Amino acid sequence: MQVDYSTNAQEFHSANEHAGQLDGLRLAMFSKVDGKFSSPEDFLSLPFSDYSSTSGLILQPYDHILFIGIGGSSLGPKAVYDALFGYFDIVSPARLPKVHFLENVDKAYIDALMASIKGKRVAVVVACKSGKTYETNKNLAYLYSKYQNVINPNAVFVVATEGNAMWEWGRVNGAKLLKIPASVSGRFQVFAVYNLVMIKLCGLDDQAFLAGAREAIERFMDGSSDYYKHMCGFRYSFFRNNFLSDVYFAFDGRLKSLVEWAVSITAESLGKPGGGIFPVANVGSRDCHSTLQLYVEGPKDKFTYFLSLSGTDADNTATLVAVKKAYNELHIPFVHYVLDSSSQQKLLRELGEYMQAKIIETVLLGGLMGVNPYNQPGVELYKKYLVAA
Repeated sequence: MQVDYSTNAQEFHSANEHAGQLDGLRLAMFSKVDGKFSSPEDFLSLPFSDYSSTSGLILQPYDHILFIGIGGSSLGPKAVYDALFGYFDIVSPARLPKVHFLENVDKAYIDALMASIKGKRVAVVVACKSGKTYETNKNLAYLYSKYQNVINPNAVFVVATEGNAMWEWGRVNGAKLLKIPASVSGRFQVFAVYNLVMIKLCGLDDQAFLAGAREAIERFMDGSSDYYKHMCGFRYSFFRNNFLSDVYFAFDGRLKSLVEWAVSITAESLGKPGGGIFPVANVGSRDCHSTLQLYVEGPKDKFTYFLSLSGTDADNTATLVAVKKAYNELHIPFVHYVLDSSSQQKLLRELGEYMQAKIIETVLLGGLMGVNPYNQPGVELYKKYLVAA
């Protein structure tokens, strides 16, 4: 993974400005990691644990995979799938299997989808950490009430915390049960089995994805790498100088879902009293003809993350180069990640590395801001009223 920083990297930040504080946060984080999944910090244990193991899981070939989940349960898998296949699904009908993500409650869409895949081999993955997520339960209930006769019970995978309501539904209905830890926030379970079973169902190498995550964690554990110090300290320095918005700019359509995933963990993890960064997702070069005007000449309160692939179209890359030159000329801060897409295996490894590093960066930023990056009381508030409705 190549990383390029804006030329104004030192305007607000000396490389060592927050090094001591970050080392303290790093050591405190590791003091709570024991691999027993008794604390939220055990997200760092996931890629090394049985919770990420798909060994012994016998998977048959399928044409279509219905992935039922929302938020942390679906955004990570969708980011990986779209980077590999999803962006081209609409123009490559012959390529199978295809994954369809059922997130919002939309019965009309489910009806249209089921009509389009009638007679095909279908697998269902249901991911629900709490076991009671409204949208996931509604979509599953509708699918089973109308289409249970076309779903093979042996092709249903339920991913949940052991013993919760969704787990019990899977047990009663003969689904394959895959457990995830209760202690780790759902949005930080990208390397748990719900993502890995999707990767394996698509015939991809889940071990390459895990290898990238392990590499990011090992560099972080070692303490000698300056990545987490530089990136977290760099972003926090701008935060303290009122750069309160993050612009995630995917300069490749395949990465649109990846920047949407990054937006979600930034907002849900850091959007607390005393913290808070407002993230937005963009696609280049399309949004160079809309929101870029605001970023270039509007309030200087935004930090930009550019993401592209080594195989991104050369003309689109030329646009990104021009945008970066404009940013440097006007002293607008950014960091640019280039993921190696020369093979599926390399891209899976780079996605694992980027996503794990982003999670670590987010948690450390929460520590610097003095907020809890693991909870989401604002989300729970709307859920309370939804249940009561």
